[in-house]
Amino acid sequence: MAKESKPWYTKWWAITLFVIVGLMIIGSLLPDSETETSTQSQQVPTTQQEEQLEVVYIGGIEDGECLVPQVNLWNKPGGLSEGATVTNSVEGCVGLPVQVVETQNLPPRIWYHVQTYGANKGKSGWVSETLVIKN
Repeated sequence: MAKESKPWYTKWWAITLFVIVGLMIIGSLLPDSETETSTQSQQVPTTQQEEQLEVVYIGGIEDGECLVPQVNLWNKPGGLSEGATVTNSVEGCVGLPVQVVETQNLPPRIWYHVQTYGANKGKSGWVSETLVIKN
């Protein structure tokens, strides 16, 4: 009695080869995260000497009354609706001067990527245009 051999595509080595080729195809279809990161990092100036940054004030003051005592700085534009988290917060009743690093239009608002400087140096994050006071 002769033993019949299984078709080649049902053997373990053929199945392993199919899985590897399939993973390679899926991997080639996914975007390269390294190029996205390098593109985003090129948008932010590295030093103040390279580009003069615009100075604005952030605060929660309207008609002379403090409505927002603490202004949240978010890790990405859009706030809670975009899944952002609070990275820092600053005093909202003083009209704190900050430098604008980048702006992004995310309808219905414009978002400002700001960084503190001077005595308050070291905090940065995204803030909505509703809390920005331009000169």
